[in-house]
Amino acid sequence: MKHWIGLLMVLFLIWGAAIPSVSALSCAPPRPPKEEMGYSELVFKGRLLSETNDKLKFQVLKAWKGELSETVMLQQNFWTKFQVGEEYIIFAGTDNGKLRPMLCGNTGLASSFDEQMLGETTVIGTRSNVGLEMAIAIIAGLVVVAGIGFIIIKQGSKK
Repeated sequence: MKHWIGLLMVLFLIWGAAIPSVSALSCAPPRPPKEEMGYSELVFKGRLLSETNDKLKFQVLKAWKGELSETVMLQQNFWTKFQVGEEYIIFAGTDNGKLRPMLCGNTGLASSFDEQMLGETTVIGTRSNVGLEMAIAIIAGLVVVAGIGFIIIKQGSKK
């Protein structure tokens, strides 16, 4: 009987060594970027402006998917490490009603990502306000013309 118990213990040890290690916090390899974009609500390139315990604020530089303004606030996913001032490609989805970077995906530093894999973008944050620029130019022109007119009138009255 003791031999059987010893043999069983050896078999369990061999069997236990053959099982691959598993971690609750490990990820499968990320999907291809285009496929992950299909599962994401927002896909953008952004510069991290600020980070708190639970929020990330990004300046949006380019957008591939979603309605984005010049800045976007996301919840932390507490998995991806971010650094203020760095540019990232963000794949964001909704988790418990809150937008956050997707876990185990392609979210990461923009410098190590080929943006062409995502296709056409919309540039955000560098749009010029042509109407405002035209109004300023017209007002500046009127001030110059009025100034020249004033000088001519002033010199005409001295004669």
